[in-house]
Amino acid sequence: MEACSLAELKEHFEAKIERLTRCMDLAAEVIGLGAPVTKCREQLIAVNSELCLAESAVGQLREHVKIQRQQVEEAKVAMENELVNHVKYTVTHLPDRLPSLQKPQQNSNQVEQSNHRIPLIPRQANNHDINHERPPSAADKKSTGFKKQHYVPQMEILTIDEFNSVPKYMKGRLSYNIINSMVDGINLTLTTKYDLMHKVPSKLTEAKRKKYHKFKEQENKNTKGVFFFIDDDFKNYSKLKYDNTARSIITILRHVGRLREIRGGGVTRFAVI
Repeated sequence: MEACSLAELKEHFEAKIERLTRCMDLAAEVIGLGAPVTKCREQLIAVNSELCLAESAVGQLREHVKIQRQQVEEAKVAMENELVNHVKYTVTHLPDRLPSLQKPQQNSNQVEQSNHRIPLIPRQANNHDINHERPPSAADKKSTGFKKQHYVPQMEILTIDEFNSVPKYMKGRLSYNIINSMVDGINLTLTTKYDLMHKVPSKLTEAKRKKYHKFKEQENKNTKGVFFFIDDDFKNYSKLKYDNTARSIITILRHVGRLREIRGGGVTRFAVI
């Protein structure tokens, strides 16, 4: 007997039971006609044996179906537990910083062109802007404490792919988080330096005015339109040490295209790309 589904198995046993029932009816007719009792008894025993086998087969099939259902439920629970454990592991092992989208790679010509920044052209106002908006007047600036905002670039943190692309001899034992802590220190240095550079020197204190002029002395024809810092700036404003580890990280940042060196006048400048 071969059955591919429960429906086929049901039809098989229904047909067999129908034949057995017909045999019993025929046996009753034979007994009524005076057939030997011994022969009829043998036939009934054979029928009973067939019925017992059929009941046993059905019972085994039901037990098999029960086991299969139990295994399906256990598999569902196991899959749910595995998914929950995977999510928990992912949440507990997230890096301290999630990198933004990776910038497209630039060739040397594009890098050189990017060093010469094109000034932004202000948008021409339309009639709607003229009717509903106007630039703040001097009185407005004085009354509202209006301050002009200055752009200071911020270096993006390294992505995991960039970190993995750094050669092992260059990376050493430096971790992903340590390198990005250096990036935070560089951003703090640039912000502090260029906030001072955007102020009017005559309104600064004597100490800040000296720093302002010192920053100006560091500039040359190659630093025009470029934001840069030197090692002393990093020591003074980043709240981090400028040691061998910091120098190694700067080498890594140059390797991945975050910084470039500008030399001249005995000063090494690190410009943000």
